[in-house]
Amino acid sequence: MKINLSVSVFIIFMFAALNTSAQNDTRIIREVACSINDGYAMSDVVEFARNIDWRDTAPAGVFLREAYAVSGDFQDNWDFIFGGMFENFQDMAANIRAQRSRAGGREGEGFADMITCSARPRVSLILQANDVGDLFEDSETTAMAVMGCRLNDGTVADAFARASQLGQNMDAYAAVSNRIFGGPVPESPSVGIRMVFPSGEFGSTMDSVIAGGPPNQPNDGLECRGGSLWLVHRIHSAN
Repeated sequence: MKINLSVSVFIIFMFAALNTSAQNDTRIIREVACSINDGYAMSDVVEFARNIDWRDTAPAGVFLREAYAVSGDFQDNWDFIFGGMFENFQDMAANIRAQRSRAGGREGEGFADMITCSARPRVSLILQANDVGDLFEDSETTAMAVMGCRLNDGTVADAFARASQLGQNMDAYAAVSNRIFGGPVPESPSVGIRMVFPSGEFGSTMDSVIAGGPPNQPNDGLECRGGSLWLVHRIHSAN
């Protein structure tokens, strides 16, 4: 009974997410947690990744999300998240076909020498709630803040509205992430709110927010806590 209930919750939540995404600028992201092998540093991984020729088999965007201060036990086992961004599921399927048809074998040092990744990737919808233009104008690395939110009596649309307001208030890119494939089936519908700050703006923005006093708590039914801070390294972008 518990399994059936969990699956039902997942199906309802997935269709709610798809319904909301149809009305907004949405991308698909495939993410997997990775750790850095002994003898290497994050800077080595970033440099190696940026020197890869991504043109033939790359997603629309490739990002490494380095853990800086992450809630939960993520940093007990992992160092960063490897993310591939796609325009839609058709593009993701085409990328899978290209990866599967690529010739095997390699010469010299490869990613497998530098990192070890989980065998359990996750696929999420990323619903853009606020856009502030080029986040990487002055640097290829910038800050991202993430909150996990239980919907409770709220909806994905409520989460989208909250993300939009936060993004406008903090002059940051804001999005709602809806995991629909991979990972454990949630017992209650949950989403993530992602805030990405234009390069060099995180510190001044946070200082201004703190100086302004506690924000008003929205009455939308969402329960958001466990904030995490990441450094996002842009590796490849088709645009």
